Amino acid sequence: MEGHPDQDLLSAKGGRGFPYCAFMDATGNVLYEARPDSAESVKNALNMATLLVSMRAKAAADPKDAASAAAASILAAMGCKQRAPSSSPEELDKLIKTKGLDPIITEAYGAWALEFKVQQVFQNAKSKDDVEEGCYKLFKEAKGEVGTGRMAFAVSIYAAGGAATAGDAAVGKAAIAIARKGLADFPEAQQMQIAAELKKIEDRLAALPKDEKKDN
Repeated sequence: MEGHPDQDLLSAKGGRGFPYCAFMDATGNVLYEARPDSAESVKNALNMATLLVSMRAKAAADPKDAASAAAASILAAMGCKQRAPSSSPEELDKLIKTKGLDPIITEAYGAWALEFKVQQVFQNAKSKDDVEEGCYKLFKEAKGEVGTGRMAFAVSIYAAGGAATAGDAAVGKAAIAIARKGLADFPEAQQMQIAAELKKIEDRLAALPKDEKKDN
């Protein structure tokens, strides 16, 4: 558009939609994307971007510094909110085991990895059944540790449905408990008929034959 030379800037930087916030280096390369939903999240992203620059510098200065190289790769992936990470989840899971990593990175990675896996479930699903199956497997693998807030609420609802389909009453009960707490924490969910949906799932779990109620 004439007079607006930066109309393609969002896509050029890897963004897929607004709002978009990212910290870049002096040459314009994106270092770390931030979710501008609070001052705290933006500040955290800035701190991580600064740490990424530091780790890259250390790794460049000493090719034998495996910890700094691993940290740089991990931070670069964590900085991808709309862009696709250059490292696969499998590669990152190996890198996070590198000795000498800053505890700040290992702690932040745990929360990021969970969120990334949840996003993958929703992005790759072709139906509600796929989402339920994916969330059920994720919930079971994580032993119910699916984060906090709205993400945990959403995952637990779908995980409960997936558990009912899989005949897994134990996981279903655990997921329902988290979902019920979410109903209390997010009153607006009542208006979305989620309470009624949870009741249906509970009825499905209760109706499972005893020999199909897997003990996990």
